Amino acid sequence: MKKMAYLISFVLFVASLYIPTGASANTLEPHDPIYIKGNQDFTCENGVIGGNGTKDNPYIIEGWYIEANATDGIRIESTTAYFVIRNCIICGNKEHAGISFFNVINGKIEKCRISCTDQGIYIFPDISSTSANIVITSSEIFDSNDGIYLSGANVSIKNCSIHHNHYGIFSPRASDAKIENCTVSHNEWGFSLGSFSYGTVLNNLIHNNTNGIFLYDSWFNRFRFNTLENNRYNFGVEGSTNLAFYQDIDISNTIEKKPIYYLVRRSNLAFDGIDAGYLGLVSCKNVIIRNLTLTKNFQGLLLIDTHYAKILNNRVHDNYCGIFSKYSSKSFIENNTIYNNFHGMDFSSSKILTISSNQIYNNSKGMHLYTVLNSKILNNLICNNSEEGILLAGSSLNELKKNCICGNELGLMVWYSNFNRLIGNIFYGNDKSATFGKSVMNVWLCNFWEKPLNLPKVIYGYQMMGETKIPWINIDPFPATSMWDKHAPSDR
Repeated sequence: MKKMAYLISFVLFVASLYIPTGASANTLEPHDPIYIKGNQDFTCENGVIGGNGTKDNPYIIEGWYIEANATDGIRIESTTAYFVIRNCIICGNKEHAGISFFNVINGKIEKCRISCTDQGIYIFPDISSTSANIVITSSEIFDSNDGIYLSGANVSIKNCSIHHNHYGIFSPRASDAKIENCTVSHNEWGFSLGSFSYGTVLNNLIHNNTNGIFLYDSWFNRFRFNTLENNRYNFGVEGSTNLAFYQDIDISNTIEKKPIYYLVRRSNLAFDGIDAGYLGLVSCKNVIIRNLTLTKNFQGLLLIDTHYAKILNNRVHDNYCGIFSKYSSKSFIENNTIYNNFHGMDFSSSKILTISSNQIYNNSKGMHLYTVLNSKILNNLICNNSEEGILLAGSSLNELKKNCICGNELGLMVWYSNFNRLIGNIFYGNDKSATFGKSVMNVWLCNFWEKPLNLPKVIYGYQMMGETKIPWINIDPFPATSMWDKHAPSDR
């Protein structure tokens, strides 16, 4: 109850900050779009009503109503003077920015309302420099493609309401940025932060977006006291290297009132039956994850460079990816129920895994294994996924044995994968049982192929000769004549 009262008070406080008192299109004076290039252009003709450009007496651009239909509402380039844009209303036709900064240092945007623009606020470097020391505060940005487009250094966004945009805050590259006390809602993406480093994300409310917070190829950011609620996918981290997953995220951050557990370089951990909003483990070892329900995130469970993990008896559903693992090894994934995700399981650059006795169903894609080596996929039920049940890509020396692969669009795709053993599996009720491409030396043996067969089963695929795709076949020489045929190899 106290938390709800705090949340309501916080929202009302933010609202009081970003709404310019009494300001409307009818009460503000109309002004043509403003274009300032260089410090010398801070003039009365360009909307400046006071100040001299120093830190203690910045130029003031205030009280204007501007339509950004043919160009950006306010565009400032290549300046170092201190200035403030305050109490302005800018609206457009979604073709131009409301306020844009190019290679700007020492700017501030305060108590502005910006709507119907391409980017509400566009902060961008030029080719050889950057925008820096920018403050955006107590403003409302809505009904735009990008609420705030952030590419710069030492930018602070605080006490803003950002809603009903495609992206709330979109950052393709930023460092030392701070986002605090903002309410971000009803966007397609709340925060989409790429190459976002050494930033602080503090005390924000992110709710009712399709996607809440998504970090990609970003590193060493600090998250505290953020609240995520009612987003389709609340939180996720992705990256091309281990470094991209190194974040400082503690349990003061919550999803649907449950703490985010995000641990880096820890050992000997046990998570048994806890109420987790999100669970991410980076460079961890000797971990037990058991009896959890993980839902409504980009990854239900995130494992990066994590070894000797046991993942047992969990329910993972309604995520973009149920279990996402990269650079991990020597782990057991057993008896989990994984359903209604876009990807059920996604393992890449991993080895020596045992994935057994899981139920993976009603996902778009069941199990994806990319560059997985020396692993065992045993006794899983993989059914009713709307695309492929299992994709084996760039993976070698694995054993897929006694899995029931049924009711998928494509049961099994083996692509660019060699020296795998596919033994004693059931293929039943798939639109297409199995196929392969660019793969050699795989063994198909004693699988059940939709119906009893007394002759060898031909599996159709292709090989490449230069740039030419050549039809090819593999053979299961002794297909099972019934499900779990007695002559199929045992698990021993």
